[in-house]
Amino acid sequence: MRLDKLRRHRNALAHGQKPDANDKIKILVVIEEVVHELPLTLPGAGMLGKPQTDIPMSGLLGRRILWVDDHPENNRIERRWLQELGAEVFPVLTNDEALDQSVEVRPHVIVTDIDRGGGEPGILLHSRLKETAIFSPLIFYVGTVDRTLPLPPGAIGITSDPAELLQLILGELRPPPYP
Repeated sequence: MRLDKLRRHRNALAHGQKPDANDKIKILVVIEEVVHELPLTLPGAGMLGKPQTDIPMSGLLGRRILWVDDHPENNRIERRWLQELGAEVFPVLTNDEALDQSVEVRPHVIVTDIDRGGGEPGILLHSRLKETAIFSPLIFYVGTVDRTLPLPPGAIGITSDPAELLQLILGELRPPPYP
């Protein structure tokens, strides 16, 4: 039910409703509540004659996410709910830090902004990572998305919507369902 409320609110914003200053926070709170209610099936359930059961469990357990943003305070809520889903999140401020951390951590996915207000822009991160043979998929999490532009190099998605960010990350990192 809360997920339906979130979708209605997102659709209203997409169709011209004027956002207020707290919209992003409201959406994140709803996402945080929904995440705890998601039934995820334990891999292997139903095998060997055991009944298949849906149990709440961390859908990103053991996954490593590198988060590159020169203003990490702006996305602490998003990082927290990824951690609550079981992911290890490694926040860094610059592309140089991202390169160092990537070699050490070997992230499964990288979330980054595009502009860094004077530092090297995030749009150059993909080419810098290729130099170190790191080929983690990139998700750009930005303030405003211009859908007329192509995806930046190495990107599997670009969004300013927290719900879409979660969908992109889960789509990339959750294992496929077992038959």
